[in-house]
Amino acid sequence: MGITTKGLKTKALIKKYSKDFDGSLNDIDALKLIEVNRGTYYKYKKILRQEVYGKEGGENGKEKI
Repeated sequence: MGITTKGLKTKALIKKYSKDFDGSLNDIDALKLIEVNRGTYYKYKKILRQEVYGKEGGENGKEKI
C-alpha cells in the first residue's frame, strides 16, 4: 500500500512545521496549520519518525508517539 500525493504533501508539511523535525510548532499548532485530521497527522508523523530516526521512532530509540 503506497502513500498518496496528499499523503506525501502532508508528510512534507509535518516535517517542515513540527518541532520534532525541522519546524518550530507543537503538534496542536501544526495540526491547525496543516488542516488534516488528527489521526492522519499522527499516522504520517509516525511514518516520518521511522524514516528519520529508525525503526523505534525516537531519537534515542525509546521515545513513543
